[in-house]
Amino acid sequence: MTTLQGREAAFAGRVAADATHEMRNVLAIVKESAGLMEDLLGACVDGAPVDRARMDRALGRIDAQVGRGAELMSHLNRFAHSLERKPERLDLGREIEQAVFLGRRSARKRRILLSAQAGATAPPAEADSFGVQMAIAEAVEWWLARIPEGATVRLRPVDAAGRPAVEMTGETADGVPLPSPGSSPGWDDLQRLLEGLAATAEAAEDPAGLRVALSGRTEP
Repeated sequence: MTTLQGREAAFAGRVAADATHEMRNVLAIVKESAGLMEDLLGACVDGAPVDRARMDRALGRIDAQVGRGAELMSHLNRFAHSLERKPERLDLGREIEQAVFLGRRSARKRRILLSAQAGATAPPAEADSFGVQMAIAEAVEWWLARIPEGATVRLRPVDAAGRPAVEMTGETADGVPLPSPGSSPGWDDLQRLLEGLAATAEAAEDPAGLRVALSGRTEP
């Protein structure tokens, strides 16, 4: 049986692998765009004019990818600091944004749109950011494997009977609300994993979906 420490190492490795894959894509697009610009300039022989429209499009792609790369590095740097495993006062909305950003590649592979939304103000919590990130990510991965391709899944912070929690809801590509997952195979395994991360998985009914509640010490 895989230990919690083994699952934590695998999670950290998966985040790093996905981030480096995304960065390679960024660099590939920048290189492609720079190559196009070089070709366009090389075609300007004997005073021929530069194709300004294509140059502007190439410059725009480079600018967009530089911004994408900077955002990726910012999220990855924040994730790296979470490996210090120090309890801190967390903004759950920010933790959700981080988890969604780092989990989008996995969702795209299943043709699922993953997004973060503003929600009700969740109670503050003293918690380990890495553990919270992993709890959210593992619950998302578990649910994504059990819903149809083309679905939309939204995450938002909520107050679950005084506990800070992440609510996950969504619809199929046809607009049918996703069902509560409480009876799905593997539910007990997810519960046990999240318990080791000071969280609990709960099947939500109104609205239907999945809820991850933090069970660590909350601040007054």
